[in-house]
Amino acid sequence: MRRISWGSCHLECAEWVADVHYDILIDPIYNGHDLLCEDYGARIELLPESGSPEIVELHGITPFMSVIRPFIDSLCRNGVTPATARDVLEDYLAILE
Repeated sequence: MRRISWGSCHLECAEWVADVHYDILIDPIYNGHDLLCEDYGARIELLPESGSPEIVELHGITPFMSVIRPFIDSLCRNGVTPATARDVLEDYLAILE
């Protein structure tokens, strides 16, 4: 698996302050010894000023870079955290159908 760093954002609310980092995950898919394709996913890491980090990895979202780019970009622009990432992914995939 490889990761491409996509972006980050700084979140603040009354209870906490945190930085959030977004990466594209790249998992190779092999057909025997030959590379068949790559499968793309997303990784979100929340780093609060106090407390424990939270990380979610969403593997196998799509084999198309043209689909994962706008998805990860929307996560970053909207400050999606690991706690809400799976719900956002379900909504995003429902729109693509």
